[in-house]
Formats: sequence, C-alpha cells, structure tokens
Amino acid sequence: PDSTISLQRFASDLEDLRSELGQERLTVFAHSMGSRLAYAYLRKHPEHVRRLVLAGPLVPTGFDGGDKQKMRKARKQFVQWAERREEAEVIEEGLDRDSLSDQDSLSDREATADWRIGFAAGNIYHVERWRQMKGGRAFYNGDIAGLINQNTPDRLRANQFETLQTSEVPVRVIIGDHDLADFGLVSWPAVADALENVEMTALENAGHNAWIDRPGTFNDALRRALRSSKE
Repeated sequence: PDSTISLQRFASDLEDLRSELGQERLTVFAHSMGSRLAYAYLRKHPEHVRRLVLAGPLVPTGFDGGDKQKMRKARKQFVQWAERREEAEVIEEGLDRDSLSDQDSLSDREATADWRIGFAAGNIYHVERWRQMKGGRAFYNGDIAGLINQNTPDRLRANQFETLQTSEVPVRVIIGDHDLADFGLVSWPAVADALENVEMTALENAGHNAWIDRPGTFNDALRRALRSSKE
C-alpha cells in the first residue's frame, strides 16, 4: 500500500535482512534514490554499517557548503543538455513526431522506443546506447519518490549531511561528470572536501547510469570500493 512506502519502512526491511543473514555489519551499496535509504539506515543503525558505497548518489540534505547559484545553473544546463541529445537521437532513429503526417503515427513499439530514448537522454552520456537501459516504463516510477517524501518524517529526511558528518563510517562515492544528481559535479566535490570519511571517484563522460557509459572504469572503481571495505 502507498502508506507503507517510506524511508523508515525501507530501513526496517534492510535491518530485518541483515538480522536474517546473521551479519553484524553491512557494506551498503546504493544507487540514486537508494542513497537516501543508505543515509537513513546509517542514521538509524550506525552500529550495523561497515561502509557505504554510493553510485550516482543524491547530494545529502543539509549540506550548505555548495555554491547555490552554480547549482541552479547546473540544473538548467542539465535539462538543456538532455533535451538536445534526446531530439538528436529521436531524429537519428526516425522517430521524430514533427516529421509525421496527420495520417501517420508511431506504432506502440516506436512510441516505447521514443520514451526510452528520452529516459536515456537524462541518464546516460552515450544516449545512442539507450537500448542497454532495460525495462522501458517499468524501469522507473516517479510516483515512488513522491510517496517517500510524503510518508517519511522530516527528522529522517532532514540533514543527511549531519548523519555523514557525525559518523566514522567510510563513504565511497562513484559519480559521472554528467550525472543528473550533480550535473557538472558542482556539489559532491565540496561534500567530499568537507567530510574526512568521504572519498569520491569522478568518471568522465558518464551519466547517472555510469556503468553503461564507462563499464570498465565503473567496475574497477566499484571493485576497489568493495575490496577496501573488507576487514
């Protein structure tokens, strides 16, 4: 039910899984919105976290050290960048709706491809690899983010930066320089500079799903982060 979709429920599920597996501490690997869960779990169960490994993570709430003007500018630049790439790829694939006559329309398969290109344009640098982003409309449900914000108490969503700041748990961040979570890397380098326990690996010419853009480099960075978490 919608009322159960919240960070506290997700954190509780993760804690139940840890207990069932008999693990004293976890290395938590999270991508995108999963970083919000990682922050929440660290806040609620710090004694059970060995390390956080975050790919394309959202900037923690409560961080005030960034340049607000640059952040706003970066968000606008991201939208323009994604739209240009979407338009070019749609034309390249022959799916440009503006070129269709009144009698013509996209087939269901073509309409799905059109949507997937639009989705890929914001998530990967190499938009021509859009077919590698599996799942179509089933891959992402934007309503979930709204339900999480609606059902999660402010105390759990607020000041995630403080949670990282007061923890000694190592945090490893892997993020592309064209990631929608921090387009142009305006915020995360400042976060990493402000926190001694955070190390960031930036991937050139990579977006939110960086493993599609830079598979070898991403895998190497992820393996290093996971290996370094072993005791």
